[in-house]
Amino acid sequence: MPLARLLNEESFGYAGESASGALSMKTMRGTAHYRTGDARHRVGGEQALLLNDGTPYRVEVEPGTRSFCVFLNPGVLNLAPLAEDAGTHLRFLERTLTPPPPVWTLLETLRTRHEARTLDPLALDTLALRLLDLLVGEDREAWRAADELPALSPARRAELARRLFLARDTLDALALGPVGLGDAARASGLSPAHMARGYARLFGETPLATVTRRRMAEARRLLKEEDLPVAEVTWRVGYTSVTTFTAAYARWHGQTPGRARRIGEVEDGRRH
Repeated sequence: MPLARLLNEESFGYAGESASGALSMKTMRGTAHYRTGDARHRVGGEQALLLNDGTPYRVEVEPGTRSFCVFLNPGVLNLAPLAEDAGTHLRFLERTLTPPPPVWTLLETLRTRHEARTLDPLALDTLALRLLDLLVGEDREAWRAADELPALSPARRAELARRLFLARDTLDALALGPVGLGDAARASGLSPAHMARGYARLFGETPLATVTRRRMAEARRLLKEEDLPVAEVTWRVGYTSVTTFTAAYARWHGQTPGRARRIGEVEDGRRH
C-alpha cells in the first residue's frame, strides 16, 4: 500500500464533509474554510492545515481555488525518522501553520511531478517520508512551546496546547467578521478567562492582538491591490466604524489608511 496519496484539483465552489478524515496536510491556491467541531480553520496562501487521522470536518472551498492535499497512510507516523523525538505525541498538534521553505519546496516537487505524471510509487513513498520527517520536526517545536504552559502534568499541558491552537485558528478564521472571546472559548472548550490567560502564555500576544493582526494585514492588502474607499475596507475587515478602523490602522502601521493610499505606501510599517 502506498504511504501517501495526493489530491490536486481546481474547485468551482465546493462544500462537503468527512465523518472520519485522514492524516493530511492541506494547502490551497485560493481559500478554503474548514470546521472541526466548534473550531474554524482558514487555509490559503502561505497557511496550510494539518489534520490527524479520524478527525471529522466540514469544508467550504471558494470558487477558483486550487487544492493540493497530501493524505498519509494512518500508520506512517510510526515510520518517521524523528518519531522517537516526539515522545508520546504520536498524533500531530492539529492546527493551521505556515510551513518553512523546505516543506513548500517538497510540496511543490510533489505537485509538479504529479502533474507531469513522473511520480512513481517509490518516489511518492520517498517524498512522503521526507515530508513526514519535516512535519514531525515542526510539531516537536510546537510541543516544546507548550512546555511553558502552567499545568500539573505533561499530558495536561499537551491537552491545553491542543485547545489553545484551536482557539487561535478560530480567531484567525473569523477575524474579518464579528468575533469575540466567546468564539475562541467555545472552540477550545475552555472558559474565556482560562483561554485568554493560556493564550497569552503560549502565543505571546492577546486574542485581540491576533484578530487585529489579521485585520490589519487584510486592510493593507485591500488598500494596495483594490481601488476601494476606506469605508468599504473598514467593513470588509470587520470594523463597523471608519473612525475606529482608521485609528487602529494608524496605530498598527504608523499612518492612516487614507495617507497610505495617497502616497502609495501601504507596505507594512508596523510600529509596535
